[in-house]
Amino acid sequence: MNALVETLIKEEQQNTQLALEKSNIFSPCNGPDPTILDQLENIDLSWRKKLELLCQIKTSKLIDLRILYVPTAMYALRSDSTSTLGKQRGRNRADGKKRRTDMILKQPELVTVGDTSNSDDGGGGGVLTTDNGVDDFPKSGKEAIREWNPHLIYVQGGNTFWLHHCMEKGNWSQDLIDACCCSTNDVYCGVSAGAILTGQSMQTACWKEWDDPSVVPGRETYEDWTYIKGLDAAGGDSFFPHMEDQWQDMVQRQTKHLVESGISTQTSSVRCVRDDDSYVVDSRQQYTTKLPSHIRNN
Repeated sequence: MNALVETLIKEEQQNTQLALEKSNIFSPCNGPDPTILDQLENIDLSWRKKLELLCQIKTSKLIDLRILYVPTAMYALRSDSTSTLGKQRGRNRADGKKRRTDMILKQPELVTVGDTSNSDDGGGGGVLTTDNGVDDFPKSGKEAIREWNPHLIYVQGGNTFWLHHCMEKGNWSQDLIDACCCSTNDVYCGVSAGAILTGQSMQTACWKEWDDPSVVPGRETYEDWTYIKGLDAAGGDSFFPHMEDQWQDMVQRQTKHLVESGISTQTSSVRCVRDDDSYVVDSRQQYTTKLPSHIRNN
């Protein structure tokens, strides 16, 4: 949450600075109050206090929190399903939209959500959709990451292999890295498959054999994913979500194999994340923290 508020504050600083410069050119007596800029530039508060200040500053309009929702991993078709392909697609889309709605239900007035459900490179044809009627919304996930400038990129769980395949097909891996690891300071939130994707190795998606790799042409077996890399956005670490005590021995064996096979180095780690935890990576530190109860219970 702190990183997300920092992103909003940074954007407000930039917008206020531009407005101040423009007012000095065209009408020195009008424009934003310079004291607002001073407040924004001298913030040394908790994220809650920062958010409170931001709300006070923007009393005349709502906070524009742009969330790019990526449900691509949910759209993998199941070969063992008795439903037709059309029914599977319809059910997956409905489930994706429901989860999107659940995510923003508490504060819908603060949020504009771009949804890659129907994007050209995110699992289907058509255009992206947005909750708040944004004009000229991008027509692909790649364009949305580059041009819409989301504050939060939320990558939903599902079939990890399908998610990686669509990322490669749409050629938006570097765009994700640039958005979240460079000067734009966007926040990436990966759930399950979305978390594995950020790691150095995609091998961890094979360990429990929960996801079906046969949905990806040319990489139909777990062995085909042995040397496939993820975004490597966490300094060489890989991620193993849904950790439980029953997986402890297996994780130790597989982690040792990653190092011995040269897939990972001695300095790399496999970060095991339990369902009530989140693993946070920012420019200063990496740590595990408990999820708030209202998130754990949903």
